[in-house]
Amino acid sequence: MIRPSSRLRHGSSRTTFLIIIALFVLAWIGTAIFGYRVYLNVLDTARETDTTMRALAWAALVYTCREDGRFPTDAEQLFSVQPLPDRLDCVPSEIGAWPTTREELLGDRLFPDDLAEASRKMKLYFSSDGTRPPVLDANGLPTELGTTEDIPLWLKSMKSSFQGNDA
Repeated sequence: MIRPSSRLRHGSSRTTFLIIIALFVLAWIGTAIFGYRVYLNVLDTARETDTTMRALAWAALVYTCREDGRFPTDAEQLFSVQPLPDRLDCVPSEIGAWPTTREELLGDRLFPDDLAEASRKMKLYFSSDGTRPPVLDANGLPTELGTTEDIPLWLKSMKSSFQGNDA
């Protein structure tokens, strides 16, 4: 009688192979779920960081507008204007040079309740004489697209606007 020469002894190797494949598939699914949760957390952090940075920029714009072009020189001055208005009195000569309303600044997002508390994760740098705008740094936190580029442009435009009025 001829015996079939098979490496599969009663299906044990095939079962082992299927178990290994199943483990790899489960590991892949677990990794995908974990990665997606990390992605969602980064998006939430970016949205929160973005809102805080824009709110800090709004506080700087309000202060500068009220002080006729002088920028805040420390955090105390930045947070001194409370509550922050919904609209700026300073209107740019060029439309869109800086936001003039909170709605334009944040859209439908809520303004942080306590701006000083919200800004604790950020790095804020101020000039000692108030002639240069503050630098708002996300301190390595993720932000949404364009925020870190827009804010310095808004502050620079406001500075240029006041320098143009002095001439």
